[in-house]
Amino acid sequence: MIHGHALQWNPLKREISLVATTLEIFGKKMAVWNQACQQLLDDVKIACVNTPDEAPKTFAELKTSGYNFKLDAYPELQVEAACARDTSKELSTLIQELFDEVNKKVMEATALEQQIKHYADELNNKIQPAISIKKKLILKKQE
Repeated sequence: MIHGHALQWNPLKREISLVATTLEIFGKKMAVWNQACQQLLDDVKIACVNTPDEAPKTFAELKTSGYNFKLDAYPELQVEAACARDTSKELSTLIQELFDEVNKKVMEATALEQQIKHYADELNNKIQPAISIKKKLILKKQE
């Protein structure tokens, strides 16, 4: 039993290293996604430059304003409207990809967490008591 438990450590250690590496790569991907999102948001700001004064000019303002801005109401902004719609679709796609990737990483990390918990539970509840019993038997024989 003790030997079998010890043999489980190397695969678990490899899995920990693999998940750590994939999370590191994911962190670098996040930086790239951040740049892409920022570029798209900058496009939205540019597209909204000629909007009425009361209209939000940035994504953050749009989220907090509650302003229902309809680009179609302003014929002079049709070019900007098309640009904003395209940018919005791109941004939505990018954000969905980001959420999908985050969910995948959460599932991988959760699976690893369960493996580690199982390993630790087995160590605490089976292996350590078995070692203690063997130690007591060895000490008793030496007396």
